[in-house]
Amino acid sequence: MKQLYTLSFILLVFVCNAKAQFSGRYAPARWTTFLSPVSNGSIDFSGAPNSVRIIGSDGANATNVLTEITINTIAAGIWQFNWAYQTYDTYNEAQWDLAYVTINGTYTQLSNNAGAVTQSGVFSGMNIPANSTITFGINATDNTYGSAELVISNFVPPGGITTLPVSFTQVSATPKENFIRIDWSTASEVNNDYFEIERLNTDNSYTAIGKVKAGTHGNSTQQYSFNDNTPFNGTNYYRIKQVDIDGKHSYSTVAQAKWNNNTQSGIKVIANPVNNVLQVQLPANNNKPQSLQLYNMTGGLLNTWIISTNQLQAYNVSHLAAGIYLLKTADGKLTKKIIKK
Repeated sequence: MKQLYTLSFILLVFVCNAKAQFSGRYAPARWTTFLSPVSNGSIDFSGAPNSVRIIGSDGANATNVLTEITINTIAAGIWQFNWAYQTYDTYNEAQWDLAYVTINGTYTQLSNNAGAVTQSGVFSGMNIPANSTITFGINATDNTYGSAELVISNFVPPGGITTLPVSFTQVSATPKENFIRIDWSTASEVNNDYFEIERLNTDNSYTAIGKVKAGTHGNSTQQYSFNDNTPFNGTNYYRIKQVDIDGKHSYSTVAQAKWNNNTQSGIKVIANPVNNVLQVQLPANNNKPQSLQLYNMTGGLLNTWIISTNQLQAYNVSHLAAGIYLLKTADGKLTKKIIKK
């Protein structure tokens, strides 16, 4: 029975795909993906530009888990899309995996809790302003009884499809010994001026941490990279802001990388954030005296210490104000971000 449902679902999506438009400024690379921390759901962009498939989570967390894609619209106007939903719930109940769309935070459920295993519809006629936020998603009750999926097709954004001045082909973030490296590439660039590298803050806003000048315009592949020398402890999220010569801009998809302040960079700091005592240990292969230098975030040198072994060393930092500081070796090979309480 499940095979029959799946075949019918695929045929329905195929029929609806004739006018779908996940391209240009609404291409897959332009959408931001969000998965709840415990989610095992996924996003399948392989059907683009015709369709996008969202697969809900099906873990054992007994809690509501989100799997979403989000984008900001470029222009104002009427927009529409077709949707097709299927639940794989053991008891064929749609109420445990809800498909929905939100527009500027306003939630609209697409699937019917009491509906059939497969459902579909057309969403149209809504006039929204420019820079509106659209989110498609599945809210799953993780209970290991089966997941659900939502396919969006015939997506026509307000103002239609606009050609991108930059076509991103890849964005990635990779932890290295002393930094996180952000790499991205483009397939074509027209009137592109520069890129800004942005990192997500704890308040869910993005801050620019660097700038890279654009390469040669045209259809040739361009490769770029940037090093984040002061990543946050934990998971870091990055996106690339592309800025046109006329000041207009667009964003890449989001890349992420995990960073461990105590092991990744080579300088080990015990209990970071620190109170009044900074406890530091250099790598085990350190066999000669090193000069440690403490800087504030504006580049001012505050303290210099000489550490001669790889044993744990303690330094009094009670005189420092609460804030963020950088601890570096004099040769610049090792850097550590310090948070003073």
